[in-house]
Amino acid sequence: MAIEKVSVITLRFTKEEAEYLEVFKKLVGKKTASEALRYIISEFPRWNKVAKETFDESRDIKAKYDKIKKTNTNFMLAFQDMVNIVNGDN
Repeated sequence: MAIEKVSVITLRFTKEEAEYLEVFKKLVGKKTASEALRYIISEFPRWNKVAKETFDESRDIKAKYDKIKKTNTNFMLAFQDMVNIVNGDN
């Protein structure tokens, strides 16, 4: 199946960017920069979805542990009040 070329883009990379692209090419098993960039563009929607799901999950977990921390703090303060009352400190 022949791919219809719609546009040609010329990109100029810094040395550091070119090095990152080389690393990326090896990671995804692509031989050329064009293949690697096409891969990034075609996979972006999936990566974006996974990233959003991961951020949402992380936020939910943090909220859960923040609630546990607050509940534990309140429990410890209440327990300390009970100890003070029993000991006659109050």
